[in-house]
Amino acid sequence: MKRLLIILTAVLLSTFMLSCTGDAGPAGPAGADGITPESGWYTVVLQQGVDGYTGCYDARIRSFVPDTNYGSDDASQIGYYHPNNDKKRFVIEFFFSDGPEVPDDAVIESVTLSLRTSGAGTGIGSYRLYECSQAWSEGTTTWNNAGMSNWTVAGGNVDLNTPVSNSAVLDSSVVGWTTWKVDKNLIEEKMSTGTTHGFVVVADNETTITSDVEIHTSEAVDVQNRPKLTIYYSKP
Repeated sequence: MKRLLIILTAVLLSTFMLSCTGDAGPAGPAGADGITPESGWYTVVLQQGVDGYTGCYDARIRSFVPDTNYGSDDASQIGYYHPNNDKKRFVIEFFFSDGPEVPDDAVIESVTLSLRTSGAGTGIGSYRLYECSQAWSEGTTTWNNAGMSNWTVAGGNVDLNTPVSNSAVLDSSVVGWTTWKVDKNLIEEKMSTGTTHGFVVVADNETTITSDVEIHTSEAVDVQNRPKLTIYYSKP
């Protein structure tokens, strides 16, 4: 009799636990990036080497050495170095061919790009993102050349009158993340047609103030330090 009661109790507990199991809910926020996800939003984070993702490409381009490629560097100093009038920009692109997936019917609600500073460099400055409207190659791009042909406008073919993000501060003395909220329409375009080619990170002042800040690239030894694109979406 005692054995029968134990068996009946186990069956009842199992039935109760199964009845309490529901569908998985939306993913939580990826971190302190200035975005407060609404109820029902989902999150996808693209970061080179994490969850099978391998679609991030980036490179520093410099006006002082306009024909040198830095695509294999694991860290890059970007900004402006006043003593030799050296403009250092950072070209970065995320493809959606592998890794975490955004559903085809997803409604993109918000997008952020995060870069991690290493604590090296000189100075402090504000930076914005601009659309890169020309195809380029990580292994061959330079200040003058996109890698397949010359940039239409040297330095990443950007329209400096049309930023696609807020302005955010990078400090060479700080180790940590800096995040920009970017124009979500560019990500929607990238996912649907592929006719945009990522972003170019540019210092707000490229004439008088030294802001030469080192950031980790997609080749950083520690994968957790690599650039992150965070996509917040809802389902129709």
